[in-house]
Amino acid sequence: MRIKKLLCMLLTLTLLFSGNVYADEGIGESGTTTTNPGDVELRYTNISSITSDLAILSSGTAICTGRHVMKKNLKSELVLTLQRRSTSKDDSFSTYKEWTKSCSGTGSFLLEKKPTVTKGYDYRLRVVVKVYSGSKVTEAAACYSKTVTY
Repeated sequence: MRIKKLLCMLLTLTLLFSGNVYADEGIGESGTTTTNPGDVELRYTNISSITSDLAILSSGTAICTGRHVMKKNLKSELVLTLQRRSTSKDDSFSTYKEWTKSCSGTGSFLLEKKPTVTKGYDYRLRVVVKVYSGSKVTEAAACYSKTVTY
């Protein structure tokens, strides 16, 4: 009996301390990583930062701003997706509008769009950055703005 307890404890400790976290574990099927407040921050080789900002004016004009900073002289793609929350029971967000910008080089890249939105919904902006080596995506990241009700 004592040996069984000892083996169970040893096995539990082994499993507990054998888990490794790799940077690519946060990459989803679409090749992007997502971070939320309080999540572990992943470090990137080529992307220095990524930001997403959404403001909606009283006129119904949404100001959608996505920005990323590149450390290395590579091609990247900046995708802004304005999402609207569904009024169905699942309460999920779906694509309302989407824009893409191709970038190349180092430094800061910005994409800003100003679509008109409909009252009575919650909106958020998803920003995705993909870094390319040739035609292959070598690094990807995503972030979301705060949800804004209009």
